[in-house]
Formats: sequence, C-alpha cells, structure tokens
Amino acid sequence: MQPFAFQPTHAPSARITHRIEITGDGSPGLVARLSEVLGNFGANIVTLNSERVPGASGARYLSRLAVWLPADKADACLATIANTAAQLSLACRWEAA
Repeated sequence: MQPFAFQPTHAPSARITHRIEITGDGSPGLVARLSEVLGNFGANIVTLNSERVPGASGARYLSRLAVWLPADKADACLATIANTAAQLSLACRWEAA
C-alpha cells in the first residue's frame, strides 16, 4: 500500500460555471452522449446526479450536472447539449453558476 498523493488545491476546471438539468422519459446512453459533447468542448463535469422521479404520467428521469465550461466555448457547448437532449425528446435547461 502506498500513500495517495493529491493536490491540496483544485485546478480552475474544478470550479462550477454552469448547472444543467435534463428531464424526461428514460433515455439509454444519455450520460455517454453528454460526456462526449462536454469532452469535445474541453469541459469538465464537476458533479453529476441522475435519478428516477415520480411524474404525472409515471416515472421520469432527472439528470443534474454541475460543470465547468471554457468561457469561449460555453454558448456553443450549451446549444449542443440542448440539441442532444431535444434529439432524445428530453427537456433541457441551464443557468450560469
């Protein structure tokens, strides 16, 4: 066993710049697609939570992401995430942190 070395301070990409929420019926592969989009824009997922929640028409899924987006790519990245969600018939909203 060896000691685990870690940085006592975080890189700038650990700072949350945006919060994203995606809701709708289950969609296999959603997290993989979002990860691909975010990676393509050089973004970082700081936290991610996905859960099944009750809805009026049965169970729905809710995914919340807190992310760091490069300032010069944030608008394009958020638009791509919204398009990806729409292709899967999911609702998407976001806010700056």
